[in-house]
Formats: sequence, structure tokens, C-alpha cells
Amino acid sequence: MTLALVAAVSALLSLYLAFVLRRRLDLRKRAIPTKASTLLTSLGEVAYRVRGQGPVMVFVHGIGASQAVWEPTTRALEHSFLTVAIDLLGFGDSSRPVEIPLSSQNQAQAIWEIVDQIAPSAPVQLVASSMGGVIALKMAEMRSQQVQSLTLISPAIGRKFGRWYHLAKGAQLLLPIVNSWVLKWILRRVRPKAALGPEEVARYLAPFLNDHRDLFCFLEATRALASSSHHNQWKGWGPKTLFLWGSEDLILRPLSDLEVQRLLPGARLITRDGGHHLMEDHPAWVAQTILDWVKRQSHDK
Repeated sequence: MTLALVAAVSALLSLYLAFVLRRRLDLRKRAIPTKASTLLTSLGEVAYRVRGQGPVMVFVHGIGASQAVWEPTTRALEHSFLTVAIDLLGFGDSSRPVEIPLSSQNQAQAIWEIVDQIAPSAPVQLVASSMGGVIALKMAEMRSQQVQSLTLISPAIGRKFGRWYHLAKGAQLLLPIVNSWVLKWILRRVRPKAALGPEEVARYLAPFLNDHRDLFCFLEATRALASSSHHNQWKGWGPKTLFLWGSEDLILRPLSDLEVQRLLPGARLITRDGGHHLMEDHPAWVAQTILDWVKRQSHDK
């Protein structure tokens, strides 16, 4: 009886793993990412995509994403700005430097090295999402005279992220069976109202299927986020900072006006319907709001 039960369980497990493998292969076929340009920095090779011409505007994504999340927004802004969308170290088409910490300091340093090669000493408008918000603020701290404005979309600031790291660490056990069901559950929390087709799921999942170091980088970035604490250095950036938040954000609860003012006195907060990635839910609105904010900053000088 025991042998029969073991055989039955083994057979079911084999069938499940075969199904998962087939799904993974199918997703690999669907995911045909377009390669971005790359430049070498002191911390590794960084991928980026440039569009348009004009004043420099740099876009920084969050954990688990890539510069691709900015594509609709940068297309809308390419007639007004030279947009530079970055793949953070450890994500997208950038290198996976497992030997260095993926801290906000290192990420910010790598981005500035890219900006220096594309547009040396140029004034920069920063746009960032989620974890990218911490990195953008670190960039502003490093070069306060060069940064003209910040637009932070659902930024990962004003929170404690220790439990995120422990949850992500436990998720290592799921790596062998990562499939579209798991990712769809995550994406529904990022974009609760979006109709996610197989191609879009594949775009997000592809890196985790193609390089085993991606999960390590995800964990390292989460650990760095959990240990980040720079609030005192951010205080002076309030008047130059715009917060955009989706009222249905299931990843990071929208901060209140009072909470925003405690973090960055003088900052402005705008909320609207949408999830964690407003730039994907409402790209045209995000682009116009950023454009209006930059014009306001220029007018106030």
C-alpha cells in the first residue's frame, strides 16, 4: 500500500513538473525582449534606452521590473525631453554583479556614470517608481545642483521593509516551479485593473527564466531596501518633489498628505485611480503630469 501511494504521488509530481516545464518553455517563446543599448560603469554594464531630444529626463524602475515599464511614458515625452530609461543593476538587460551590494548608493552611482556618458553635466529631471524612488533621492543627495526635479510614483519610502526581505527569501523555494500563475498573482497586485495577457506576463517573467542570478539580485535589492534609511538627507527636496500614487495600490499603501509632508516638507501629492504602476495604467496622464510639474519647477526658479 505504501509503495503504491509513493508511486502515485511520484507520478502526480512528475506530471505537474512536466506541465510547469512546458509552461515555462511556452513563456520563453512568447517573451521576445528587445535589447537596449549598454554602457560600462565602474559597477558593471548598465542597459538603457534613449528617446527624443531636449532636456535630460532619467527614469528609474523598481524591484522586479525593467526600463520597459516606462516605454509608453517615454514615447509620450520624447518630443519634449531626451528620455533615458535605465535598467538597474541586477535587472532587465543590465549585468548581475553578485559580488557587490545592490544598495541605493551603488545603483545611484551607476546611473550617474551612465548620465555622464550620455549628457555630461546636463541638468536632470528624475522620474522613479517604487524602489527607484529611494535611488532617485540618493541621486539627488549625491548631486543636488544637477537634479532639477523629482517625480516619485508609489515610492518605497517612509516604510519598514524587513518583512519584505524575509518573504522574498522564502520565495527562493518557489524558483523551480515559477510559472505564469504565480506571476499573475503578483502582477494583479501591481496592476489590479489591468487585463494581463500571456505576452505581458511573459515580459515580466522572462528574466527569472533566463538567468538564475535574477532571484539573487531581487533578494539583494530587497535586503538593501530593508536596510535603507536616508530620511534626514531628503528633507530639503520637498519643494522639488511630486508624489503620484494609485489609490488602489496593493503593494504600497498610498501615503497621506500629512505623511508626505513629514517625509519631505513642501512636496506635492496627487492620487488617482490605479495600481502600483500608474505609468503603465495611465501613461498619457503620467506623462502630462510630469511635463506640467517640470514646467512649474522651471517657472518657480
